[in-house]
Amino acid sequence: MKYLFPVVFFILLVFNSCKDGGNPVNPDPDPTPTAPTLLSPADKASDVAFPVILTWNAFEGASSYLLQVSIDTAFSTLVFDRTIAGATGRLVTGLSDTTNYYWRVKADTGTEWSAIWSFKTAPTGGSLPDVTTLLSPADSAFNQPVSLTLFWDPSSGAVSYNLQVSESGSFFPLVYSITDIKGTSHQITGLNDSTRYFWRVGATNKRGSSVFSIPRLFYTVGTDTPGVPVPNYPANGATNLTFPVTLIWNIVTAAEYYICQVSKSITFDTLIFNETLFSTNYQLTGLTYSTNYYWRVKSVNAIGSSDFSGVRSFTTYSGLPDAPVLSLPSNGSTMKTLTPTLSWASAALASGYRVQVSAVSSFATLLINQTTSGISFQAGGLTYGTTYYWRVYATNGVGSSGPSAAWSFITYTGLPETPELLSPANGSKNQPIAPMLIWNSSYGATGYRLQVSESNTFATLVVNKLVSATSYLCAGLSFSSGYYWRVSATNNAGSSAWSSVWNFKLVMGNIPCTGTPTVTYEGQTYNTVQMGNQCWFKENLNVGTMIAGAIEQLNNSKPEKYCYDDIESNCTIYGGLYQWGEAMGYSSMVGARGICPPGWHIPAKTDFQTLNETVNGNGNMLKRNDQGIALGQGTNESGFSALLAGGRFSDGSFQSLNNMTVLWTSEMKSATHADVFYLTGNYSQTAITEYAFDSGGSLRCIKD
Repeated sequence: MKYLFPVVFFILLVFNSCKDGGNPVNPDPDPTPTAPTLLSPADKASDVAFPVILTWNAFEGASSYLLQVSIDTAFSTLVFDRTIAGATGRLVTGLSDTTNYYWRVKADTGTEWSAIWSFKTAPTGGSLPDVTTLLSPADSAFNQPVSLTLFWDPSSGAVSYNLQVSESGSFFPLVYSITDIKGTSHQITGLNDSTRYFWRVGATNKRGSSVFSIPRLFYTVGTDTPGVPVPNYPANGATNLTFPVTLIWNIVTAAEYYICQVSKSITFDTLIFNETLFSTNYQLTGLTYSTNYYWRVKSVNAIGSSDFSGVRSFTTYSGLPDAPVLSLPSNGSTMKTLTPTLSWASAALASGYRVQVSAVSSFATLLINQTTSGISFQAGGLTYGTTYYWRVYATNGVGSSGPSAAWSFITYTGLPETPELLSPANGSKNQPIAPMLIWNSSYGATGYRLQVSESNTFATLVVNKLVSATSYLCAGLSFSSGYYWRVSATNNAGSSAWSSVWNFKLVMGNIPCTGTPTVTYEGQTYNTVQMGNQCWFKENLNVGTMIAGAIEQLNNSKPEKYCYDDIESNCTIYGGLYQWGEAMGYSSMVGARGICPPGWHIPAKTDFQTLNETVNGNGNMLKRNDQGIALGQGTNESGFSALLAGGRFSDGSFQSLNNMTVLWTSEMKSATHADVFYLTGNYSQTAITEYAFDSGGSLRCIKD
């Protein structure tokens, strides 16, 4: 039968070796090739019809080739430049008719180009040849010789013919691909016996090529009824197979198709599947859960059919999800929370999960029995100091898995964790007189009890305080002593165990401020002293011009001072005496700089309170050791070096030198008085009292 409509065909080109016989696709390569050898169209061929297919021989080891087509021999103008993977031919489009072209090929494993060949395309116009009809051998012919001649009907308008032979109905791979056959027959040789072959022919002329003919098949000599297939998968007796189940068997030579049967009965008296198949596998659907199935297969060709294969069986899975695998918390963990998050790995086929928590390992009573769609669950309603057991089931629309392994965890007792001491380091020396004791935050703590003692048995306590923070400024210690300290965390449930016991020793007094040992101001140099976290002048301030005690100090933009008994050398020893306004620089702001140097200020009342706490209210520790008598004898353990400088009273007189001192604060007590820090030579006590603005008091500066 002939087809009258014009079509264009595309020839499959592959790189497998051809059988012996006329015009194989890939002839044997040269013994020592250095580049691919071009095959077709022949060099200098003319009237090459469309579509143009360029072919070359396979080059040893090559997996791809670079094909170039140009309109000049220098290949300076390329009309085609492409890498061809896994083939030894290419259909080249976009060419013009009646045009000379040059082409060459290079393998990816070689460094040299092939020889350059040329061809000239045919003029376009006219019609494609008709589709040819195959004549001999007859379709499905048996016992054909391994060397035979194939015949076909002449095609109207054909100049030549292309022949393809393959063992596959898809014509891939090809056994033969022969082009430019001038007649209507061609002998092929070297076929295998007992083999099925497909063949087809396409007609060509200058206009192009027709589609291939309707293919035929034939069987070479020795072909008989096909052999019995051998089932490959699933293994016989396989269980728990998920849907869909794919059945696979081996290829049988000479089989045209296969008949596969599936039944729930080993006798196959009722069939759930009985189909003709042209492949060697089939994906079964519509199966039911937890069911045993039997299957078998036989092969068929035109001569007949084989026996059925041996019967194989398989069982489908239950449809239930796998049991989950628990993740966190680890088995036997102690939890620091009463609302722990339980987690597990995702289970196959699960659409949800059921979580169970119990206080008994048998799960006889359940505290939690909840469903969730995720792979974690936050438990609640737990109590302190209890062992809990938990497990998880996976669920889906079919049902529920078995339980996971049961794990346990213990909730903490409710008491806070024992603190860990941080600073000062254990065994530290030269700590400031008011060291900052620091420890870590304890889980569950609402407060902490701090104890400091001069004894490692804590028989007597220097400090025994309940604090909410994780640090404490420990003032009032003695410079010469070593101290032991410990911390316990507390909450409503009680107290933790004591921390480990650490010890430290204080530095002796007279420690300058870190980074600021001295300050030079208005021509005088002052020493500094570190008092806990405070930095103070070690001497009383002595700036300004001396005026007589009978004269009031004025706001005249330059400081004025009194010297005790109007003797200026007393200012050198004891510092100046100032009325409150003069000392404040006539400011009323708490913490004002006043007449202190930049970066320093007049102490607030709280500054003196902190100073007093540093020495535990012992004024003798602040006084220079040549100041005071009896119970008020100074020890100057702190290095503050306070002097009993006396004062200037409102009537202009000077009194109490070597008996008392008043140090101005920056805070007003009333409209006429300000707060002062008071030391006396007869007692160790300190006081914050009031002093008239127009009196004269001493001044110590404190660092900002």
